[in-house]
Amino acid sequence: MKIRIRLTLQFFIVVATILIFSMFFVYNRFKRITDNEYYNNLKTKAHMTAEMVLHDGDLDKIEDITPQNDQEGLPISDNVIIFNSKFEKVFAFNRNSNIAIPFNIIDFSTRENTYRQGDIYYYGIPFKTQQGSSYYVVASSFFNSKELMDLRRIITIAIILGLVFVALSGFFYTRQALNPLFSIVTQMDKLDMAKMEGRLKSSQSKDEIEHLISSINNLLSKIQSSFTFQKMFISNVSHELKNPISVVLSQVDVVLSQSSRTVDEYRNTLTSLREDVKEIADITENLLQMAKMKAEGFTLEVNRFQLDQAILECQSKLLRANPDYTINFDIIGHPESESDLEVTGNEALLKLAFINLMDNCCKFSPDKKVNVLIKVNSELTALSFQDNGYGIKAEEMEHILQPFYRNNQTVNIKGYGIGLSLTDAIINVHKLKLNIQSQVNVGSTFSIEFKK
Repeated sequence: MKIRIRLTLQFFIVVATILIFSMFFVYNRFKRITDNEYYNNLKTKAHMTAEMVLHDGDLDKIEDITPQNDQEGLPISDNVIIFNSKFEKVFAFNRNSNIAIPFNIIDFSTRENTYRQGDIYYYGIPFKTQQGSSYYVVASSFFNSKELMDLRRIITIAIILGLVFVALSGFFYTRQALNPLFSIVTQMDKLDMAKMEGRLKSSQSKDEIEHLISSINNLLSKIQSSFTFQKMFISNVSHELKNPISVVLSQVDVVLSQSSRTVDEYRNTLTSLREDVKEIADITENLLQMAKMKAEGFTLEVNRFQLDQAILECQSKLLRANPDYTINFDIIGHPESESDLEVTGNEALLKLAFINLMDNCCKFSPDKKVNVLIKVNSELTALSFQDNGYGIKAEEMEHILQPFYRNNQTVNIKGYGIGLSLTDAIINVHKLKLNIQSQVNVGSTFSIEFKK
């Protein structure tokens, strides 16, 4: 069943139930008021008749005071009957009525009683004369209110018309309510899934539909980012891996083609091959790390560790591989204890990010120098990497975090264009932000803030 039909039925059932119960309540309330009023009239009639009949004294035999000219016209159900203390009938206002009283008056001899049988209403009251004799008076009358009949007719018509109106309004209401969803479905059908460039139009409302549109657009952005990364990954990986693999194969072919080579020549060739294979391994490892963090379901394992100790380990490791680098490290502020320099995160991944930032700063600076600073205060711990390099142009700032991106100034410097994008992925997965400030021919500063 379609949502529109289901919502219409649900709307119809709910509103129809409320309508019917409301009408039933109105009718029942009005009928109760009418019945009470009619019972009060019967009570008054019974009391007045008893006062009139028993005013002169007690009765010991059945009497009839029905006017002679009303003997034929009086309804057979309309009557006032008086019973004595022995519950014998001693008076009947309408002796033509042979209808028996439908309740046992002995049970109600000391209290008032109302009773209804079909359209005939009864009201019984105990009555005492001035002489102290006890009687029981029962007034009865046929009642079929024209007002109640008219009200039933009006309510029936109102319910029928109301149900028709509810059905029609429910149909149009659900259509109006589902129009935004139909619009979303139509727009989704028109999206070019190959390019993933289109987005749903905002509903300009602050409701659940706008939240749904926003969620879908965010999902589309994530899918587009994944598709873009996948396409770029495939195209660039094939290119970046092809060059070192080709070099390795060429050197192997050269070695195999020459039968007479010295030990030193073989050693030099193997050393070159080792560097090329290491380059391939580094590229593969970085790409695998980046793909792992961008994969769905990636779980980040975090722990508390000493930031200064991690920086010193990264400094030592990078200097062993690149003795010509200069890495200055300093702490600004006055940490009171070692815990002031503790941060939360995945230590292995963050160390990889720190090494990449140090390596980038040294690699792209003429003096191969980087200044690493830790600033400590009561709210956060700030880590920054400063170089005196070529700087980054404003128009290139949005591209430098993309994998395999290399600008014209650094194209002759050895690198893969992966380190900075991998660093950004590591920082993002920690829900932190990599802030970059740069000035051309002056240098760049990369900073990360860890909240306490």
